[in-house]
Amino acid sequence: TLTLNLANGFTGKTTINGGREMVGDGAALAGSSVTVNAGGGLTFAVNAATMGNLAGSGSVSLNNGGSPVSLTVGGNHSSATYAGNLSGPGNLIKTGAGSFTLTGSSVIGGTATISNGMLTVNGSLSSSALAVRGSILSGRGTINGPVSVETDGTLWPGGAGDGQLTINNSLN
Repeated sequence: TLTLNLANGFTGKTTINGGREMVGDGAALAGSSVTVNAGGGLTFAVNAATMGNLAGSGSVSLNNGGSPVSLTVGGNHSSATYAGNLSGPGNLIKTGAGSFTLTGSSVIGGTATISNGMLTVNGSLSSSALAVRGSILSGRGTINGPVSVETDGTLWPGGAGDGQLTINNSLN
């Protein structure tokens, strides 16, 4: 396990091809586009962390020894596709102008919030609630949990093509 214990200004790419990387400082990857490939994993020793974006197909656990981790992605305004599985009791926050596409099966115990850009669900996302604030929710996947589209948010089922976005709970 490699542990990143200091905040830094690195804005390049971080790739995890195997083994585990542990985030020990919430700003350790704040400007980096992070790719977690199959066979690799990302864990946290903090309760809140920020990264430029997230891609790949490896595992990401939003769990810090039983405590939820709030993960903020998209701060570098780039677009990324994550095909892995987000899991654990934590929260997902999407910021930045880019798009973040989930194609895997993610189950998080906390909330998902889209506060800028676009979240596309082409896999499945289960959360206690999903809030769309000043942003776009799109996709052809399944959302298990209540969805709230605020007055400045947009629901775009199917995204750029024909398709159906399934919401297995309330839509407000």
